[in-house]
Amino acid sequence: MDHFFEFSQDPDNALILLHGFLGNRNEWLGIKEKLNSRIKCRILIPDLPGHGECRTKPDENFRLGNILDIPGGCRKIMIWGYSMGGRIAMMEACRYLSEKISEDRVKPELSGLIIESSNPGILTDVERRNRIAADEKWASEFESVPLVHTLKKWYDQPVFASMSDDKKALLIKEKSSGNPLFLAEALRCFSVGRQNNLENVFDLIPALYFYGEKDEKYAKIADRLSKNHSSLSVVKIMNGDHNLHRFHGDQMLKIIFEW
Repeated sequence: MDHFFEFSQDPDNALILLHGFLGNRNEWLGIKEKLNSRIKCRILIPDLPGHGECRTKPDENFRLGNILDIPGGCRKIMIWGYSMGGRIAMMEACRYLSEKISEDRVKPELSGLIIESSNPGILTDVERRNRIAADEKWASEFESVPLVHTLKKWYDQPVFASMSDDKKALLIKEKSSGNPLFLAEALRCFSVGRQNNLENVFDLIPALYFYGEKDEKYAKIADRLSKNHSSLSVVKIMNGDHNLHRFHGDQMLKIIFEW
């Protein structure tokens, strides 16, 4: 990664915060302030490819790379990912846990995942092809239509139906400074239709899965995960919609601190 915030209070433990599609590192600053008042750790917040000030080209084989190879002898790492960032977190965790390393390299322990409103994978080939086609249509719109108009259509999707008009207006205003060409490429590369089903990661590492009470799509995913993975902690945020950490951060942090 070539652009990220780092806040350091404890060199031995690190938390990486990964934003969703259309977001950037700034959206986590409110959470960072609350974390700093409760725990001591290194907090790393990158702009993901295609977003913010990151100049790394979006790529299906993207790795968190030097973010996970934290210098200075870090012993434990935890990743909190939202939506697209959650998929990247799960993908990276699967790779990291299976990675073989040289004997002279000290590999930090990936101690847990916090996954928020994120799909670990589509179950059928037909659904996967449909999702790729839908994301390609959106990517073409980002490339050809003024960004603010595309954002208004984006937040009219069913997954955001429970979000108030005021919240949508705030998010549209914040995200209207993005580069639409970079965003289109990120949408293509990081489409859930192009990734394997990653939910087996929940049997390999301690994990917490958050979804919003009003988010019907992800409530169904959460129900499936809860039934299939007994060790996974699945948490419903009451009155929550798709974007939880932004609007329900205090509720989430209370649960995370007790986890």
